[in-house]
Amino acid sequence: TMTDGQVYVVFSEASCLLWKVLMIPSSGTPYYGGCFEFHLSIPADYPAHPPKCLFMTTGGNQVRFNPVSRPGATAAVPMGHAVG
Repeated sequence: TMTDGQVYVVFSEASCLLWKVLMIPSSGTPYYGGCFEFHLSIPADYPAHPPKCLFMTTGGNQVRFNPVSRPGATAAVPMGHAVG
C-alpha cells in the first residue's frame, strides 16, 4: 500500500532546471483520492528569480482547485522552507 500523502519528482534529462512533480494528497484533506501534476521551470539565476509552476491537472482548464486561481495565474512559493 502507498504511504499517506506523497510527492514524486522527475528531473528532465536535458536540464536539471526542468521538473515534473506529482502530488498525492493525504487522507483527511479535501483533495484526498486525487493526483495532481505540476511542471516546474527553475531559472538559471535562481534564487534571484522564482521558479515558474504550471498546474497541469485542470481538466482542460475546466477545473479550479482554489477560488483565486485562474489560467495563467502566478504565485510566489518559498522553496527550502517547511510548509504547514
